Amino acid sequence: NENIEPDNAAIEKTKEILTEFRRQFKSNVDYIEQFLNIAKERELTKSEQNLLTSHMNIVATALEVLLMDAVYFDSYTRGHAEHVAANSIIIYDNIPEKVKEKYPPYFASYIKMAALLHDIGKNSIPIHVLNKPGALSDAEYSLMKLHGLIGAEILAETGFGFLSEDVNAHHEKYDGTGYASGISGDKISLAASIIALADSYDSMSRDRVYRQALPKREVIRDIKNNRGKQFNPAVVDAFFRAVNILSEIRDKEELNLKKKIWIAQIIQTEILNGQMSPDEIADLTVLMTKDLTFKDKDAICNMLVFKNDGGKKSDRYKRFKIGSDTYLVYGIFDGSLKYGQYRFEVLKDAIY
Repeated sequence: NENIEPDNAAIEKTKEILTEFRRQFKSNVDYIEQFLNIAKERELTKSEQNLLTSHMNIVATALEVLLMDAVYFDSYTRGHAEHVAANSIIIYDNIPEKVKEKYPPYFASYIKMAALLHDIGKNSIPIHVLNKPGALSDAEYSLMKLHGLIGAEILAETGFGFLSEDVNAHHEKYDGTGYASGISGDKISLAASIIALADSYDSMSRDRVYRQALPKREVIRDIKNNRGKQFNPAVVDAFFRAVNILSEIRDKEELNLKKKIWIAQIIQTEILNGQMSPDEIADLTVLMTKDLTFKDKDAICNMLVFKNDGGKKSDRYKRFKIGSDTYLVYGIFDGSLKYGQYRFEVLKDAIY
C-alpha cells in the first residue's frame, strides 16, 4: 500500500517563478488571453491576428531564453522540453499547407509555448521517482501519470491557463488508450498531437536513467507502427517529411544550456533595471562573424544583437548593417571574456 504524494513545495516554487515571469510580461500575456477568448466568439481581424502573433512571439521567445533554466528543476527534463519544442515546430512546418490554412498565424508560437512547458508538472514528482534507474512501482507510475494534470493546474493558477488543455493532453493517444482523459482521434488537438509525437521521439532517441537511447532504426519503426494507434496519422506523415532534419539536429551535441544562462542573466538584469523593454526580446538573435571589426575593438567578435527594423536610435548600442538589415550590438564575446560588468566564456557557436 505504497503512497507517494506530489512535492507540494516544488509546486509552489514553480508557481512563484511562473507568476513572476508573467508579471514581467503582463501586457503581452494579458493581450494573448484577451484575444484568445475573443477568438472563441468571433473570427479575429487580420490586424488582431497580427498583433496576437507578435505578442505570442515575444512570450514564446522569452520563455525559451529567460525562463527554462529557472522553471525546470531537473536538467534532463529542461533539456527534453527544449528539444520537444524545437522538434514540434519542425513537425508543424511539415504539416500540409491546406491543413495549416485552418490555423491562425500565431499557432506555431502557441505550439512552442505549450511544448516548452509541457512537462512543467514533473517538478511535482519527487526526484527519486523522476530519476529512478529501474522500473516504476504501480504507485510511482500512478503519480507520474498525474504530471500533465498537475502542470495544467499550475499554468491555470499562474496566468497561463490558455496552455492548460494541451499540456494536460500531451500523453493522449489517437486510439483513446492514453491519459489523462482517454480522448481519441480528432478530439485531441493538433498541438497536443504534435507535442505527443515530438515528446516520444525525443524520449526514445536519448539516454534515460533507466535505459540507453534506442537505435535510430528502432525509433523510426516504432513511430511508423504506431501511426493511427498512438499517433495522429497526419502528424506521423509530417514527421517523416521532416525526419532528415530532425535526425541532423539529434546527431548534433546537446543544446548549450550555459550559453542561454549567460544571455538570460544579461536580459533579466536589464529588464529589471528598466534598461530594456520586454518587447525587444522578440528581436533577439545571435550573430557570429569573422569579418567585422570596430574602431575601438579590433577583434574577431561574436555578438549578441537586436535586429533594428524599426530604425530606433539608442546610444546604448553600436549599430551596423548587413545587407539591408540594421542591427544593434548588445553584447560582444571574445578573448577578453568580458562585456561591461558581465564575464563570459568564449561562445563557439550561435544559439539561433
